[in-house]
Amino acid sequence: MTVDNRGSVRGLRRVAVLIALVLGVHTVAAAPAVAGPTGHETATSSNVVAPIAPDIDSPEYLPLDADEHTSACAEDNQHRGSIGVYGTFTFHSPSPQVVKYLYGFNTNPLPDNVLVPASIGAPVSLRWMPVQDGTTSVTVQAVDADGGRSPIAYCLFSVPTRLAAGEWPLDDAAGATSAADARGNHPAAAGSGVTFGVPGSECADLGAQCQLGRAARLTGDAATSYLATSTSGLIDTSTGFGASAWVRLTDDSVDRVAVSQDGIDAPGFTLSFDADSGRWAFEIAASDSPSPAVWSVTSTAPVMLGEWTHLAAAYDPELTTMTLYVHGDEQPVALRQSVWASQGAVQIGRAVSGSGYTEGWAGDLADVAVFDRVLVSHEVRDLSARPPTSFGYWPLDEATNGNSPEYGGGADLRLHGDSHLYAPDMDEDPFAEPPLVADGHLVLDGVDDWAQTDGPIAVTDRSFTVGVRVRLPGPTCGDTDQAVLSQAGVTASGFVIRCNAASNRWELVLPHQDTTDPASTVIQDNLTYPEWDYFGQHLAVVYDSARQEVRLYVDGYLSATGTAAYTAGWRADGGLQVGRALHNGSFGQYLTGVVDEVRVYAGAADETMIARMSGMAGGPIG
Repeated sequence: MTVDNRGSVRGLRRVAVLIALVLGVHTVAAAPAVAGPTGHETATSSNVVAPIAPDIDSPEYLPLDADEHTSACAEDNQHRGSIGVYGTFTFHSPSPQVVKYLYGFNTNPLPDNVLVPASIGAPVSLRWMPVQDGTTSVTVQAVDADGGRSPIAYCLFSVPTRLAAGEWPLDDAAGATSAADARGNHPAAAGSGVTFGVPGSECADLGAQCQLGRAARLTGDAATSYLATSTSGLIDTSTGFGASAWVRLTDDSVDRVAVSQDGIDAPGFTLSFDADSGRWAFEIAASDSPSPAVWSVTSTAPVMLGEWTHLAAAYDPELTTMTLYVHGDEQPVALRQSVWASQGAVQIGRAVSGSGYTEGWAGDLADVAVFDRVLVSHEVRDLSARPPTSFGYWPLDEATNGNSPEYGGGADLRLHGDSHLYAPDMDEDPFAEPPLVADGHLVLDGVDDWAQTDGPIAVTDRSFTVGVRVRLPGPTCGDTDQAVLSQAGVTASGFVIRCNAASNRWELVLPHQDTTDPASTVIQDNLTYPEWDYFGQHLAVVYDSARQEVRLYVDGYLSATGTAAYTAGWRADGGLQVGRALHNGSFGQYLTGVVDEVRVYAGAADETMIARMSGMAGGPIG
């Protein structure tokens, strides 16, 4: 027999109410919890009336809802506002006893998101800024003094990304007299001391092979070496704004300004180098006067002279925070404590003062942009990203006369000793053991087998990324260290990825000099032991010279011990070595196993690219 407990509970409740009425006792039954439209609990009962769902209004993001005073929202097919632009949102339930509102953006109302009206039943407002574009939701729930909750009101709106107010790639042809704006609206006239067509930030990791982006070179003379727009007021520095630039400083003897916007006697802001501290700076003058106080935030690390660096700045008018970013990394913030609007020309390479233009930039500039809104952190990361450039990919699927070709026609890997490619015809022998990836892999005997290029591939004193798939013949590194991938100098290797016999761990060795027994940076992966299953393991190394950091990945994962600081990069000009390494002038550490999918890039790959490299699909990446 099945007992309907719900019916029993209802019967007991009726009996309790009847008893109370007979005794003349007034009771309020506890309100059962029922699910609101998006899953939150709403208090209801025959004696407690839940608040009415609130109306949601925003002149910036819900303008079509202004004349609608219920929880329903008018349909709107237009983009509204932008990431980095604040809007006002007002919530109001017609129920008179509402004491607070819970709200959420792109989530249900959260218990920590609480707004309390000035008086019971009054509306509430908040200022909110989107940081992602696309369809966005706002959800609100009214709560009364008894804890009763309204149904959840929600509205949808579409947020776009407003592009930069002015953007100058500075990749104009040599001999140009002005810099084009990316959208053709606000060209910047160049002074006579500007040289266009010099190697750009894309060349920072490419060395002599760079045939990519271009930049503008400035001499440091603020009177002749600068660029300036004829358009005024591209940004209003009294409200939210941002700026970004790739910069390369060659003289740090005095203050240098990369980008600013004119006031009358002072710039509205500067993105600059501060000579006293030796650090990057984002500064805003306290007033438009000849010698104003300055609100300032500086970088934590000193400037690396002669190195391309990405700088970005953002001012948040609601939080009054000034944020500086270096290579996409947020620096400690500072508060701006006075506000005024500079609405003059944008200056690239100098700043206005009471005595004229000063603090001329010495060095190269590229990709300068100013934003008439707050620049948000993920945008800065995107702006600062330099996609790695492939310098070599060897699928190891074929070889002719002992040479395995590079995918794009670059330097061959030359096979030595008894090394050979295993590339079975799976159509003729469907039961043959498949190669590691695709159609073939390289087999090495651990005695005198290796493969190498005739010259260097990785530029080891700049940011670089290398990757390789390897399978050992057993579950350990064996009796001696085994090098999977390295690049030779004269006496030492620029880097060595190897299996350490003593610890039975994959490790990266970075000698600090091309000498005998050099000091070395060594990092080991503590997450995964060497494995010898069918798929082998993928090993990747990323050296990020801008962040002075090196990372070792195993099968796409970075362990807790897989990262180290590294500042001793040097250029190893010997060949790329597969299956051995150079130490104290002699080659050794020969590998017993199979190798596949050798890749070398200029630039630091991110985790997404490392994950793609560690897959089993094969083929070019990046």
